[in-house]
Amino acid sequence: MGQRESAFPSSHGSQTNEKVDDGVAWWLKGFIKCIAVLAACVSFGLGIFACISIHGICIGAGLLQICAGLCVLFFEAPCCFQFFELTACLGRFTETRPYWQKGLFYILISIAPIALCFEISTMFGSGAIFLTGTLYGLIALGKKTDRNTMLSRARGDVEMSESLVKNEGSSLP
Repeated sequence: MGQRESAFPSSHGSQTNEKVDDGVAWWLKGFIKCIAVLAACVSFGLGIFACISIHGICIGAGLLQICAGLCVLFFEAPCCFQFFELTACLGRFTETRPYWQKGLFYILISIAPIALCFEISTMFGSGAIFLTGTLYGLIALGKKTDRNTMLSRARGDVEMSESLVKNEGSSLP
């Protein structure tokens, strides 16, 4: 019993409920999760449609697209797979990943079906997952700076550059 508890930590055990403020609004996180779940469902459905083909490579692309859709659904909505023991652990793992890693992973898994079979079903199905990866990449870039700072940088403001040099010089050891 002791080994099982250490291998699979419970949600009420040693986990801390600290929220990490990454500067992204809660509604934007929820919106992108909804887009990801929708993209996974579209990819899964169109992957089944792509498997109805006479070309073996398009059947393989359809199977890859189905796997990609299930993977995105597994990462973004682990509540759909509650009957697997691995779901809670993997869900916590994917929630702690930086946005750029999620975006890169989604982009990479969406390229293979399009490269294998260039059809409408693979374009839309994998394109939806690619869009999700792109949205995660945009979140990883962060917010723009305020308007005054952008204007002063565009003008080449001497006062601002002097303060930057002064701040840079004071941070040296």
